[in-house]
Amino acid sequence: MNFILAIAARTAFVVAAFYVVKRLASLCKYEKAIQDNHCAKPCKYPHKDPFLGLDLFLEIAKAFRNGSFLETNRHHFDLYGTTFEANLWGVRVIKTIQPEIMEAVYATFFKNFGLQPLRLDVGGPFFGKDAQGFLQAFDDAVAGVGKRVMMGKMRHLVRDKKWEVACKTVHNYCDRYVAAALRGQNESAPKQSTTEVERWVLLREMAKETQDPLDLRYQILNVFSPGRDSTGILLSNVFFFVARQPSSWKRLRNEVLSLEGKPLDYDNLNSLTYVNHCLKESLRLAPFATFNQRICLQDTVLPMGGGKDGTEPLFVKQGDLVETNFYAMHRDRDIWGDDADEFRPERWEKSHPTWAFMGFNGGPRTCPAKQMVYTEAAYVITRLARQYARLENRDPCEAWQEEMRLNFQSKNGVQVGMCVTA
Repeated sequence: MNFILAIAARTAFVVAAFYVVKRLASLCKYEKAIQDNHCAKPCKYPHKDPFLGLDLFLEIAKAFRNGSFLETNRHHFDLYGTTFEANLWGVRVIKTIQPEIMEAVYATFFKNFGLQPLRLDVGGPFFGKDAQGFLQAFDDAVAGVGKRVMMGKMRHLVRDKKWEVACKTVHNYCDRYVAAALRGQNESAPKQSTTEVERWVLLREMAKETQDPLDLRYQILNVFSPGRDSTGILLSNVFFFVARQPSSWKRLRNEVLSLEGKPLDYDNLNSLTYVNHCLKESLRLAPFATFNQRICLQDTVLPMGGGKDGTEPLFVKQGDLVETNFYAMHRDRDIWGDDADEFRPERWEKSHPTWAFMGFNGGPRTCPAKQMVYTEAAYVITRLARQYARLENRDPCEAWQEEMRLNFQSKNGVQVGMCVTA
């Protein structure tokens, strides 16, 4: 027995010593890289637990439960600077709201920062009955992915049966149509006569490129997700904000009526300047993706983020996470002015931000559904503005409150009244 204990103690000592030596070697390499590249260290979150960062995780988890996740994270940037370093389960995380870093990560050094390792680990089980049952299951599955994002490395310790059942329901629904596409027929509709024009079906075209049923399932889910959630959330938020400002609805409606019955095609919808300003202003205050993460695939020097004021170069080593917070950046008073928290579409008449506005991300990974979402939302708004003269708020709560699924949306939905007469 004593022999076994002695072996165990020696093994533990060797493992601990190996970890310490490896850690020291990594720190020395990191310090040398900072000096060689003339970089400066960023500000740091004042962790009470410097090893795993459990204190920050518990603070964020509490904020998530209380519905104050977005504002808690925003407050961190007020306290610790526009770019600061934190610890997430032993992984170094660079949190930032600096537009220059957004451009570097999503465009300039795009190949140096990856999404796939994060996406596969968190959402792989989902992304990688009747229609109503499918839609409810889809909502539950997406909500589950959002929770897994928040749990970080702890997600594997909690089994969510409701999420697993929802994923299976969605997959089974999709698989029926994938199988039909692979057989060269569409089970959802009868075959067309020879006199009818053949419809262009995305899934059929995708099946020409690959016959892998799992690949087709996940591809179609990734197309469906932004097409359903993004347009619905954007419309809800636009009506939420505009209903609280009658003058905005009046100006929007006057612009729509100036079309004088013209067809609502892409060109005419795109010509509605104020409508588009309302869409952008809504996305600024309540973006779909409030924050995003990228894992550093190779050592990179970012142009800013280092030093107390964040203006010096910042060294990011392989394996670090860079977390860009769009919600906080979109409400940064240094960028948008003292009225950054107010819904004011008129600001877009003079403001033409580039990387300070990330409504649909940016660079090579700009959301492919961007134009579709803008067009669909503008069409619905225009149709309603033609018919209803007044938009009234019916929600006793004036402030926009957060609710998270995969994206954030209004907790109270959109409680408005539409009146035919002014």
